[in-house]
Amino acid sequence: MVFAMATILMFAVSAKAQRLEHAKDEASYITRIMTAELGLTRVQSQELLRINLVYLDGISSYRDIEGRGCKSRDKKIKSLLNKRQWHQYKNTYYFYRPISWRDHAYVHHIYAKYPKNKKHKYCKHQVDRNCRQQGNNSPEAIRQRQKMCRHVMNGAR
Repeated sequence: MVFAMATILMFAVSAKAQRLEHAKDEASYITRIMTAELGLTRVQSQELLRINLVYLDGISSYRDIEGRGCKSRDKKIKSLLNKRQWHQYKNTYYFYRPISWRDHAYVHHIYAKYPKNKKHKYCKHQVDRNCRQQGNNSPEAIRQRQKMCRHVMNGAR
């Protein structure tokens, strides 16, 4: 019984650490791009990183996206930026609201303008029919899927 409780506690601490690490990565990525686009100083950038980290780490459900943490973030950032930077920040949706909730998933708006990951080398253009599956798109997997489709079509005749 004690071992089971210790195991559960260990998994809970591990999950929290992974979530914090993910929040740190997201906060540093957003802050780096904000620094470049808004022309922030080093002091502003460091403070903005802290603000973004607190905001992103505070999101534990979709209700937290537009909650108190969001209002607190806006208030702190407004006091940090000058007038020109604040207007540019507020008019850029992927800075002002970096996360939203759509189709039961978090959406990070910054990746629409600045994709973080490159496409896999086997993934073709979006209109290519071979790239419909999001999983394994290696040549062997594509051939296997085509073979399976042919067998299904032969059985339907």
